[in-house]
Amino acid sequence: MFIKNSISPIIRGAIPDLANAKAYLTAVEEQFKGTSKAHASTLIMKLVSTKYDGVSGIREHIMMMNDMARKLKGLDMEISDGFLVHFIMTSLPASYEAFKINYNTQKEKWLMNELIAMCVQEEERQKLEKPDVAYLMATGSKKRKNNTNREASKVPKSNAGTSSSSNNSNGKPYCKFCRKVGHKQKDCPDFKEWLAKRGNHLNMIIESFNLNVPTNTWWFDSGSMVHVTNYTQGFLTIQRLERNQRTLKLGDGKELSVAAVGTLELIMKTSLCIKLYDTLYIPEISRNLVSGPKLDMDGFYVSHGNGRFTISSNSQVFGTGLLDGGLYKLELDDDFSKSLLSYNINENSTKTKRKRDLETSSMLWHQRLGHISRDRLSRLVKDEVLPSLDFTDFGTCVKCLKGKMTTAAKKCVTRSSNLLEIIHTDISGPYTIAGITGQTSFITFIDDYSRYMYLYLIKDKYESLKTFKDYETKVENQLDLKIKVVRSDRGGDREPVHRPGTPQQNGVAERRNRTLMNMVRSMLANSDLPSFLWTEALKTVAHILNRVPSKSVPKTPYELWTGRKPSLRYMKVWGCLAEAKLYNPFLKKLDMKTVTCYFIGYPDHSKGYRFHCPTHVTRIVETNHAHFLDDSKVSGSSENPDSDLQETL
Repeated sequence: MFIKNSISPIIRGAIPDLANAKAYLTAVEEQFKGTSKAHASTLIMKLVSTKYDGVSGIREHIMMMNDMARKLKGLDMEISDGFLVHFIMTSLPASYEAFKINYNTQKEKWLMNELIAMCVQEEERQKLEKPDVAYLMATGSKKRKNNTNREASKVPKSNAGTSSSSNNSNGKPYCKFCRKVGHKQKDCPDFKEWLAKRGNHLNMIIESFNLNVPTNTWWFDSGSMVHVTNYTQGFLTIQRLERNQRTLKLGDGKELSVAAVGTLELIMKTSLCIKLYDTLYIPEISRNLVSGPKLDMDGFYVSHGNGRFTISSNSQVFGTGLLDGGLYKLELDDDFSKSLLSYNINENSTKTKRKRDLETSSMLWHQRLGHISRDRLSRLVKDEVLPSLDFTDFGTCVKCLKGKMTTAAKKCVTRSSNLLEIIHTDISGPYTIAGITGQTSFITFIDDYSRYMYLYLIKDKYESLKTFKDYETKVENQLDLKIKVVRSDRGGDREPVHRPGTPQQNGVAERRNRTLMNMVRSMLANSDLPSFLWTEALKTVAHILNRVPSKSVPKTPYELWTGRKPSLRYMKVWGCLAEAKLYNPFLKKLDMKTVTCYFIGYPDHSKGYRFHCPTHVTRIVETNHAHFLDDSKVSGSSENPDSDLQETL
């Protein structure tokens, strides 16, 4: 009876009349107990829609949302810490926009305690800056009072989406745009009209890109969300992007690919510098644009009126501008503006042209292929082995005169009709300078039908028989044919003994030895390498001669020997500088990834390149990871000391 009397008569009438106290209390509990599903739905809606009002304190706001998540966990609706952090970040107002961008760009995820600490720090920072913000807002409100054009001064507020700012004190909807009661900003007809006018204005800016705008000018755009430029000068840091990795959509629906992004510095007429962070480099853009919202996020204040505008920070004017054709043009430093103009002219006219001209330079390919003749280059172009070359720069090569000046060669009379029918061989040496591995002589074996050549380095002439047996086994197994005749200067076909100093009387092998050494001398003269690397140059020349045309055969020796056309795309100028990446399992984090070295040839039994590294532990290394600087060797006019490489009799 006591329990019944303590309950209000209205509620008491809805409860069954039970004599047992326990049963009566159970009936009361059932009347006021809601379902867990409805309670969880209410908590989720409240968690998603909660917004920070900026009054209660950021710590209390986060703890309140954390309590909601804890209650949901008790209802078997657990929310992970990652989702809860994102809900909290979403609930923060627009004044925390830079703080949220900073969080989104970081790879690490914040724990709840870290989030509370960082948000409290941000709130304290904003409180310290609040007096300056209030002063700037007061200054802006005074200017709006003097503005007779009411529509032009209407700008939507960024906090209009919060529940506290969408309703007035009476609970009725309140529009922050037209400041009228009865509807929200998203339903405001004046706001929709303002958006339509703003869209047309953007389209007009996009259309003006087609006009002839000087490339050394910068323009202020209050509607652009990013800084945009059409040149790369002035970038303090820059990151190149792949095509269509990032695009910018214009107001007319056209999308442009961003070539690079970085931090750019502008020197204003006030002699002060403004750094534009996250500036997009898009070559197709005609105007260089400074984003108003980006400047505002970086702490700058922009004011305009009477055809002028100023960019300031902490009461100091950083830059000014003038109204020109409906847009504000920044006033840059005169010397800086002139440097931009000259840079764009040079960049557009010479940068890509120089690279294209080098790739079609006949002199560059002449040096890459070991100083072969112009006729051989022409045949390679005709056979489509090389691209179309520009022979206007193919003048007299001084290095070729130094290495090839001699009398005309004697033509061969007898020719074979198949591979390995006749093999020409000859030993050249010893030479006064030993190679890097100690060899002073070399022996060549040349197939008469294809002119394909094998070259072996030897230390003594008595190694010639063993070398020939190795050659014989290799080529007979490779071609499944037998060597029929071997010709040398003292056997086989009863060739007469030649007089010293007259290699033109000794047939194919003698003339080939002369060609080899002529090209070796030319390549040594064109490089800055020591003479003991002549054996590496010799092997490179043999590699090249097997892949370029000869006067005696209709095709390249490599094609007649293997049945496939050779590829010359990988050829580089012998002796050129290169940056090579070598395999090093003990490489430390701050160690340089490449070693400066010199290109000296191609490996015999693998793909890649051989390099001479004077400062490396291993002086001769092989790798296929390298960047070559062979275009610096195209001049053909540098003078190097003559080589002391001579054959001793």
